[in-house]
Amino acid sequence: MIGGYVAHGKNFSFIIIGEYRDGDLYYVKRVAAGFTPHLRDQVFNQLKPHLEVSLYKFARTEPVGSRPYCRQNERVCPVMPERRCELEFVERTHSGRLRHALFRRLLS
Repeated sequence: MIGGYVAHGKNFSFIIIGEYRDGDLYYVKRVAAGFTPHLRDQVFNQLKPHLEVSLYKFARTEPVGSRPYCRQNERVCPVMPERRCELEFVERTHSGRLRHALFRRLLS
């Protein structure tokens, strides 16, 4: 599930990916690889209608104050976690995160 993006320029630098476990959405990866400029614009246009103004939707798995999905001075734009995407990745870590993830496509 796409849970948000990190804003950059006229669209985004990363999408923020999560997955549902026991009814809660957990962060698994920031993804920047796999986007052409045209695909990045297409994905951004699909995410804009899903912008969420309330609190971020990921379940807390990190210490309070830690935000693994963004770094200092980055503007995170949460979206309603309604859009799914297909990723390619090398492996999962023991904590459930993805390594070397690559965006493939949005799913319907």
